[in-house]
Amino acid sequence: RGERETSRMRVTNPRVAITQINRDRPLDNTNNATLEDTAPLLSENLFDEAKIKDKLRARTVMEVSFQENSFVTPSIEGVSPEWKYLSSLPFHPPRDDFSPLNLQQVRDDIVFTLFAVNIQDDRDNTAHLEGESTTREERRYIGKFTVPFSTLYRTGRVEGIFRADTPVFNFGYNHIRSIGRQSNIQPSNLVLTATASSMWTSIFECSCFTSNPVQSVITNDVVSEDRIKEISYFFGGKETTYFQIMITLDPPLAAPDSTNIKLAIQSTINPSTLHMPDKAYAAYTSTWLRSLQNKCSDRLFKIFAMSSAGLDVFIPRYLIPQKPPDGFLSKRACLHLVSLIPFLPDTQSFVGESDLWCTTYQVFDIGCGDEEEHAVVLYNYFYYLHNPITSQSTSTLLAYPSDDVLKRESLYLVLGKAIPEGDTVYILARKTFFDKNDGNSSTSSNTKPSSFYLINPCTGNIYDASDIDCPLKELLAIVSPFNYWANIQPLLTPSDLDFDVTNQKLWISYFNRDNFPYPSTGLSSIQSDINYIPTGMSYALEVENLIKDNIKRNMRRWRSKRIQSTTTFHPESCLVLTETLPKLEQWKRTGRVDDLSIDSNSTQSDVLDSVQFDVRNKLRMVLRTRDLK
Repeated sequence: RGERETSRMRVTNPRVAITQINRDRPLDNTNNATLEDTAPLLSENLFDEAKIKDKLRARTVMEVSFQENSFVTPSIEGVSPEWKYLSSLPFHPPRDDFSPLNLQQVRDDIVFTLFAVNIQDDRDNTAHLEGESTTREERRYIGKFTVPFSTLYRTGRVEGIFRADTPVFNFGYNHIRSIGRQSNIQPSNLVLTATASSMWTSIFECSCFTSNPVQSVITNDVVSEDRIKEISYFFGGKETTYFQIMITLDPPLAAPDSTNIKLAIQSTINPSTLHMPDKAYAAYTSTWLRSLQNKCSDRLFKIFAMSSAGLDVFIPRYLIPQKPPDGFLSKRACLHLVSLIPFLPDTQSFVGESDLWCTTYQVFDIGCGDEEEHAVVLYNYFYYLHNPITSQSTSTLLAYPSDDVLKRESLYLVLGKAIPEGDTVYILARKTFFDKNDGNSSTSSNTKPSSFYLINPCTGNIYDASDIDCPLKELLAIVSPFNYWANIQPLLTPSDLDFDVTNQKLWISYFNRDNFPYPSTGLSSIQSDINYIPTGMSYALEVENLIKDNIKRNMRRWRSKRIQSTTTFHPESCLVLTETLPKLEQWKRTGRVDDLSIDSNSTQSDVLDSVQFDVRNKLRMVLRTRDLK
């Protein structure tokens, strides 16, 4: 298309699995209203219950936006719409510079937004001419999924099934809950219709949870109350929505330089580039890497990670127990906290093309991080909660664990490849890690994938390691504070692996008793102590006001495109919603809300439903002349 013609991004065949998102009852209806009470009495055919349910099903569209351009798919009814829609969006790099260095600085995101289309009749609300149509289409936000352009640029192609980011609750719609006292453990019934005669079932065939201990269909282990409390919000279930998409660049752009993997492929390690305590490991590391290349030449193993000082540090030195801030001393709270840390790739945080690993102190000092920073911070918090210590002064772990302890290890850092991120870092946690009596379970020494969870630290999303549709597609190595294990099994998919790190036919350890034993003095950590300073109230209020003003300004700008439309904000309604935010924050951190008058045995879904019911009642009193739909 010409030497400097604009590149285009292709989006092919988007599909969505919507988990029974239905139009809810109007606010005026009581909670005991029957299906017939909610049906519009237009025809006696609507007394057919099947047709009534069909009328209440969501009709959805997908909007794809990138930079200043977007397109919208046709609307389709049903819980699993498949658009089979091919379109493209133009890409304009900053200053029209297509050099790899400039392309790596692009911070734009490709945003897939799912809307439900609702037909509104304004016949009674506005004046109209005779014969003029009084109906209009109104879009209601359901959820979204974001792919950074930097990811597409690195990989050249993004294809797969991705979990959507949806609101905690959505007025006017209801979900089929997978967490409740009366529900049974069954595989998720999500489907993506491929053709009229075939379908894919069980996109995420995962364990559902109830308030009583039950048997998991995959692992046959007891799902305890503790595990439900800790991970139910982050674990995908029947109420989770997924996208299936494929994105490419047409024509392809100049590929970035792969300078971040030189240490994994070169045969000799230069001691001058190593962290001082690691200089003695240079010769052995070169030999160890060559032995791995003989076993699996197509795999690249990252042993050292470059620190902010420009020195390469042995990755286990980043892992040490670190106490989370006060108020976040639970695993659920740590998941929530780390997922809130802003994501920013190293190519945009630092000058150059190096993949830098920052310490936890530096992450909070900079205020952002990418995959490895999120993973290290979450691992260290989890490791502290798993092995509480009275002080953060412990910077060296001395005693190397026995084989039996290693086989029962509950927590690892995972290096691999995922979609859409590409090279990434996850957390591998044994399922019993989220139980109070971790290690006492009969499955605590089981090394099969069905005994583990994989955690995306950037989003907090949790996946069963035996799930073939987990975003982590290749698992190259796992790391603990004591050692580094390279995966030499024939397959790299987590669901096909055995996590018995003591089996040398499956995993090759860096430290071993025969050739290179763990140092008697232990491994000193690169991490430093953290002193968390509470945020000043005045600064917090200033940030809050800036966010409010920005939201209002963008809402007005967005709605100004509508004909004869003005946007005003109802102060009392805004106050009701503002007062709800701390409740939702507490629910995300702890699974409960203190100032709700509900049964102590209520499930987390019951708590959330109570918050939503309370908000709706308050808004009904404020919005006396309108229904909350």
